[in-house]
Amino acid sequence: MEYRYLGKSGLYASRISLGGVQLGSEDVSQSQVDRIIAAMFAAGINIVDTAYIYGSGRSEERIGKALGENRKDVILVTKGGHWKAQYNPPNIGTPSRRNLVQEVETCLKRLKTDYIDVYMWHVGDSVPPHEMIRAMDDLVKSGKVLYIGGSNTPAWKLGVASEYARNHGMNPLVLEQSGYSMLNRSSELERIPCCLEYGISFMPYRALQSGFLSGRYKKGDPIPEDTATNQYNKPTLDRMSTEENWETLEQLQQVAADHGIQHRELALAWLLHQPAVDTVITGASSPEQITENAKAADVKLGPDVLARLDEILGIDRDR
Repeated sequence: MEYRYLGKSGLYASRISLGGVQLGSEDVSQSQVDRIIAAMFAAGINIVDTAYIYGSGRSEERIGKALGENRKDVILVTKGGHWKAQYNPPNIGTPSRRNLVQEVETCLKRLKTDYIDVYMWHVGDSVPPHEMIRAMDDLVKSGKVLYIGGSNTPAWKLGVASEYARNHGMNPLVLEQSGYSMLNRSSELERIPCCLEYGISFMPYRALQSGFLSGRYKKGDPIPEDTATNQYNKPTLDRMSTEENWETLEQLQQVAADHGIQHRELALAWLLHQPAVDTVITGASSPEQITENAKAADVKLGPDVLARLDEILGIDRDR
């Protein structure tokens, strides 16, 4: 496993991260989470991402139990202020100061820890940036949070929050999360350039598009809905299932075969070669999945391979 500093922070993180969405699923037991966390450590992964709303809190609770005395050996990332959080109106789920401060207390209890390595607002599009950054800065000063970040933050708000923190001597954002993959590159337009400008590490999620880029599904086969996890993945898989994407997938599978690697390894390794990306979130519902995902950190893509992938994906680097 390789490691990198996250942006301009002192956090030294594995290039592959464990995502916690599936760990809160009704399909997954505590004993399974225990085994996944053990496999994570065995693979050299030292960063776990979760959130206040994942599995209505089950994800944080299970991760906290699974880590136990090993909590000090991981970088714990969690998020608050998502609109799906349940409050009585008018205090709806937003990354307001009120909600961010309240939710961090619950996160600490669930995760069985007295500090969070990186606390992030979950959807930063509904509250003024100065309110969010001031609340986060206060949480760092309280000692409950060590570093701060955002998730799904519009690029303009990411820039305004960063400038505000810089101009007022506040703690800077070190991490930003958003969806990013070979087949979803919208973050390249503004969000990633903004991260590069302010030294923020960009952390992609949905890197395999809910399994579409892993080669797990075949064209024409029905998408299973037999489990809660499959039901969660189905909307993404439905969006991905276009004629153009199936053709692209076939070409990508040929590239992977030519280099003797699995398609999931190619998709993850490609992300690790992109600007501002220091670590990539990968989900897992079994120990075997996290072990397989970790292999991508060892894949080196040469200039010729990257150029071939650019051509397949329709990327013009000179534009």
